Amino acid sequence: MFFPRSELAYTRCYCEENIYKLCEWIKEKHENEIDNILVVFVSNPDRRVCDSKVPLWEQSSAVEGNFVIWDYHVILLQCVGDGTDGIIYDFDSRLPFPTPFRDYISRTFRPNIDLASAFKRWFRLIPCRSFLQYFASDRSHMVSGGGDGHYTMG
Repeated sequence: MFFPRSELAYTRCYCEENIYKLCEWIKEKHENEIDNILVVFVSNPDRRVCDSKVPLWEQSSAVEGNFVIWDYHVILLQCVGDGTDGIIYDFDSRLPFPTPFRDYISRTFRPNIDLASAFKRWFRLIPCRSFLQYFASDRSHMVSGGGDGHYTMG
């Protein structure tokens, strides 16, 4: 079972909120799938959201063929079969929505490229039910430095 993008809420550059809304939608429309869903936070070993440098390829914000560096990124993993495979939902990707796990990993993270330690990616997996219960968002790191209170891209 795939979740159709046309039925899902999306706001550009608000990845964790988009995934939260997707989790809510899954709970409402496909409760039987919720235990197969993991929310994946991608950051780096520094584990500081504002200072992280996470290079990702195939992102809609990047020039075609290049990567973009996010401070962090959040995607959804739907485990399928015996749990050894999955499907990735990434609202900010150029790849199909959804994308098979192995295709997403090879094309988005480019594991064959040796990255400097500052760009190594760490992954935190959170069960969908826990994410829905405990999620809180602080977007203060996105407020522009100009003192005008406007938000910048994350």
